[in-house]
Amino acid sequence: MLKIHLSSPAHVMLLDDENYTLYKDEKEYDFYGKLAKRSPFAIKAPYAGSWHLVIEQADSRQDLSVNVQIIS
Repeated sequence: MLKIHLSSPAHVMLLDDENYTLYKDEKEYDFYGKLAKRSPFAIKAPYAGSWHLVIEQADSRQDLSVNVQIIS
């Protein structure tokens, strides 16, 4: 599980390898997560494996600071 502290709202996404490649190539992709409006935000991988954490600003006019804790 990840506990993510955000200074402003952000899109928090977990992507597997295939979907992360699609994301980087700016193609349609699937992810686990959502728009995190409150902090801290907790998210857990839906199944074991390798995951990529992507965090995008919800509003480009607001600064975004992020701190991620891995909770076992």
